[in-house]
Amino acid sequence: MTKSAIAVKTIPVSEEEEPPSSTITIKGAKEEEPPSTGFASRKNRLFRHVSASDWNDWKWHFRNRITSVKDLSHCISLSDKEQSQLKLVTAKYPLAITPYYLSLINLDDPEDPIRKQAIPSIEEISMGSMGMEDPWKKRGIPLCPDLCTVIPTVS
Repeated sequence: MTKSAIAVKTIPVSEEEEPPSSTITIKGAKEEEPPSTGFASRKNRLFRHVSASDWNDWKWHFRNRITSVKDLSHCISLSDKEQSQLKLVTAKYPLAITPYYLSLINLDDPEDPIRKQAIPSIEEISMGSMGMEDPWKKRGIPLCPDLCTVIPTVS
């Protein structure tokens, strides 16, 4: 078994020098608002009755998770079709969204990325039979055989 060392090279950078970036600037592109924009208004719209001490308490958030389609439909407008699909999905996969996470969702945008992460989709159960469990046939083959080594103790 061979062992190799990784050399780390430190490159001094002056405080005035800006590090290189891979950001591409497109002329005339509309600058998007950061995702946190509107958070306070959504928090106030959904949870205006919550005190600041409760809002800053993680235990309160855990106790007040949205765990049913009925509770979720009080916060986010869902069509009857969406509600019935969500009931099918939540019968298999549990639903649990904290008030803070719900307040991050842009309620007016059905394509909101946080909404897509937090609220399950019917595709999660309708596409469950597609694909293979181990498509690369890697079951039983250690991914990094030399990662864990046993070092003998010296007596």
